[in-house]
Amino acid sequence: MRWLCGVLLASMVGVAGAVPITVNFMDGANEGFNAPTLGAQRQAAFNYAVGVWSSVLMGTTPVVVDATMDPLGGTASAAILGYAYATTLHRNFAGAPVANTWYVGALANQLAGTDVNGAMSEIVAVFNSDVDNATVLGAVDWYYGTDANPPESPPGSGRFDTDFVSVVLHEIGHGLGFTSEVDGGTCVGGSTPGDSCGVTADCSGGSCDLSTVGTWADGSPSAYDLFLVRPAASPPRFTDMSDAQRKSATTSGNVFWDGANVVTAHGGNAKIYAPSPFQPGSSISHWDTSLTPDELHEPFYTGPNHNPGLSLNAFADEGWTVGPTTTTSSSTTTTTTIPFGGDDTGCVPDSRDRLKCGDAIGKAFGNAIRAVIKCHKKQADDRFNGVSDTITGPAEDLCANGPNGGRSAKEKLDAAIGKVSFLCSASQLAAAATQESTLFAGQTNAASLDAQNGDVYCEAGTAIDPSGDDAGQIPSTKDRLTCADTVGSELGKLAAAVIKCHQKQADAVFAGKTFDENACEELDPVKHKSAVEKYGAAMSRLDTKGICTQTCLSRPNRDALGANVLAQIEAANQVAYPCP
Repeated sequence: MRWLCGVLLASMVGVAGAVPITVNFMDGANEGFNAPTLGAQRQAAFNYAVGVWSSVLMGTTPVVVDATMDPLGGTASAAILGYAYATTLHRNFAGAPVANTWYVGALANQLAGTDVNGAMSEIVAVFNSDVDNATVLGAVDWYYGTDANPPESPPGSGRFDTDFVSVVLHEIGHGLGFTSEVDGGTCVGGSTPGDSCGVTADCSGGSCDLSTVGTWADGSPSAYDLFLVRPAASPPRFTDMSDAQRKSATTSGNVFWDGANVVTAHGGNAKIYAPSPFQPGSSISHWDTSLTPDELHEPFYTGPNHNPGLSLNAFADEGWTVGPTTTTSSSTTTTTTIPFGGDDTGCVPDSRDRLKCGDAIGKAFGNAIRAVIKCHKKQADDRFNGVSDTITGPAEDLCANGPNGGRSAKEKLDAAIGKVSFLCSASQLAAAATQESTLFAGQTNAASLDAQNGDVYCEAGTAIDPSGDDAGQIPSTKDRLTCADTVGSELGKLAAAVIKCHQKQADAVFAGKTFDENACEELDPVKHKSAVEKYGAAMSRLDTKGICTQTCLSRPNRDALGANVLAQIEAANQVAYPCP
């Protein structure tokens, strides 16, 4: 799912000291935001989202948003969720910080101290009403709640309704100034000839002419463009480049934002989305997808996100006066670390870099655990089938430990940690190295994955690995093999899911928000989709099949294995998030 850049109902959203935002719901009677069944929910969610922006951007001149919900179409697997744009641009007005630079109307009004665009609205925002039908995105609909917790749709599918508040926050952010003046191409033919590519429904019925990419769409850069650089290029800054140089930069995969507020919050220049080939409507005007945790203004919807994040710091660079949640000092930001508490070891990091490092380390270990379990499953299956020379013995070591051309579980883990090592503290890297040595040790280390393999392939019999590196015995029947394979796989899923809960908790606490870690990890009283409950449900399905006839994998023993994995991951949380 992609972002893109009648009856008149109005509402006012704002708090003391914050910029007032007026919303005009422009749909006709009984449609869109005025629909009889969903209209009230849509308006409430929209108002909540603009209230988030209003609370963090300071100003006195109202920002007016004209909002509609229109049928933008889509397929069962993909759809444009919405788009928004500033209705006017202004340069060289009284109070403009930089000459010959475009400022969106909403920001220009605050800088000028008056309504420079008169009676016109500042932002137009359109959202796809078709998401609420079964044709577009299948069973996935808009979620109009404000708790960032959309339901699974349908239950058990692994797909979740699309959080409307997150999409509105993203699109309104573009209208507030998170947008580049680098030309993104022009629609040719179809229903929207002459429009900028990607602004409406992807040049519906026509094509996109990219020959003008790299030029300034309206003759000058925007305030956003002042901070775009391509390091090592000559010249590096977008505003100093020729059109040809700028066009080359847009597909270089090497564009960054270097404004002081973003650099302070991020711990360095923040990467901008500049893939090859050029992506109309997405390239240059979004953060790169590599940023961790996910930023609100990345080009693709990845799940609920109500945090303005780095975009708020970017707005401060552009000239907005922002609330106290954004650091505007050039010195390093520091806060007090907060212990996770409860059963979880570790502390929430005191900087965004350390948080990103911790999140990446946790994810890398979750992936590594599942990868090693997969190696062990292949080993057991081959041995059961009489195959001894593909993934058994030393070959299993190649799968799990390598060297295997970068494809082994350990090599992938090393690469993932290496990628973020520049963000990490010495204690994070040291703890990760110690944990890796433990997990990838042989079965003589009881905490290693090789040793714990014997807890899954636990039936007395012929050793899976005659070399003695991996614990475990070959199951005696096909059903028992399937049981053991399934238990191993589900334990890996449980470990990765608990790690993800820890990441969510760290990200939430760092952002000053609350997060029900217990509901994510152990007991979800409403949906029963916690990590532990999902593992329990998988074990109940095995009970129904009746294939776990080995005593060592009785239901009580399988439950104990799950509890042991939970305890290990909680104890290891301090690896990714060590306390000072």
